[in-house]
Amino acid sequence: MAVDYDLVVIGATHGGLVTAQRAIAAGLRVGLVQQNDHPLRDMQARALLKVLGHYTAQSPSVKLEEWLSQAIAPWDFYEPLAKLAESGVDVISEFGRFQWRPETVFSTATRQLRSKYYAIATGSTWATPPDKNYLTPPDLLNQKIWKSLGNNIVIVGKSSQLLTLAYTLSQLGKKVKLLFSSRLFPAKDLGFSHQIQTFLEVAGVEIYRNLNNVEKQQILNQENTAIIWGDRRWGNTTQLNLPQDCCSPENMWLQVDETLQTPHPQIFGSGAVLGGYDLPELAIAEAETIVMNISQRKNKFVPTQLFLIVYLNPILLTMSVIKQNCYRKR
Repeated sequence: MAVDYDLVVIGATHGGLVTAQRAIAAGLRVGLVQQNDHPLRDMQARALLKVLGHYTAQSPSVKLEEWLSQAIAPWDFYEPLAKLAESGVDVISEFGRFQWRPETVFSTATRQLRSKYYAIATGSTWATPPDKNYLTPPDLLNQKIWKSLGNNIVIVGKSSQLLTLAYTLSQLGKKVKLLFSSRLFPAKDLGFSHQIQTFLEVAGVEIYRNLNNVEKQQILNQENTAIIWGDRRWGNTTQLNLPQDCCSPENMWLQVDETLQTPHPQIFGSGAVLGGYDLPELAIAEAETIVMNISQRKNKFVPTQLFLIVYLNPILLTMSVIKQNCYRKR
């Protein structure tokens, strides 16, 4: 089959952007399908946390919502895509899905994209909260939300974004309660989880773990309390027309092996769509793994406990450096 690309990246997320950058730098023919109405929304969410961190450190005289409006502009996040196009990547601002017969192509409204390989980096979506009055993390990108955000806040979930948000809000003088089940990290190093939890508690965050339904509802039903719901995410794979064995049926995460390859040999995956940590550092490592593998230089992606060091970067950078030194001495 004649192909037009060596790699087509599906998803204008940070993981998709980095994968396209690494591939074009390696001399490959690369296309990127946006597959999103809000490109690089995950980068905008990280920028929000950084802006909040700068605000708490500098204590400027302007109101928080004014600071956010000046520091985060949605149109700024189209610039990386423009630079990607300048570097030679064929950026396609459309949605598409796979077609499998008579040959494998990724079909958009105007294009039939034939490639040797495809990399899915469509990210994830927060599950709909059980109450329409609850907020989700993307709602915080709306500056108007901050005007009505009260002093008492309950955060449900334990992603890196939510933990950093809990810390930052506590530094803004908010009374923050953090609710989650099980431990913070699915890792054998319980000591690191305990350190993170202690750090947050010293910062003023109240942590509640493994509550029963009655106890949980008592906290959620408190008056004058804003609820930020981030208890579950879904992989953005349902529109791609993937084979059933490529996705987990429970949450639609893309299934990959240690080389980041799906059960379909032409398709790889990276980023939040895999269901793991959604971190810039991991996105870089995943992108390099994918590019090496499609270039026939076989490489395994082996996430280790060392990646926990950057889980809350840069909020917990001091603790992270200490932990990193400990790992190096082992």
